[in-house]
Amino acid sequence: VATVTVIIVLFFFALAILLYRFVLIFPATAIKNKEMTLKLSWESTREHGIQVFIGILLCIVPINIIITILQGLMTHLLQTGTYFAFFLAILTDIFVVTAFMALIALLSSFLALTYRTLAPAGD
Repeated sequence: VATVTVIIVLFFFALAILLYRFVLIFPATAIKNKEMTLKLSWESTREHGIQVFIGILLCIVPINIIITILQGLMTHLLQTGTYFAFFLAILTDIFVVTAFMALIALLSSFLALTYRTLAPAGD
């Protein structure tokens, strides 16, 4: 479990590093703004790159910690082998899925606010 968790955290960290300057593309696409390009997103986030990167990390890290704790609990419960533990593991898995949905909602909100703040005035 620890290895998988480390891989997941490193994946999100690498993804954030690669995409933090292009974050304006996603909300622009959602509102069908064809004027926003990768180059324009890069230019618009030039002075705010660190803030955007930290914002993405602040969205991802806390929820990933919660997911890691829940997955560890689920693994421990399943090792006991009782039906009640299996039931609790299923509930824990539901909480993990809910945490992922919360992560998606949080990132979507962050991207929308970032777009609203950093996109050029005409967009």
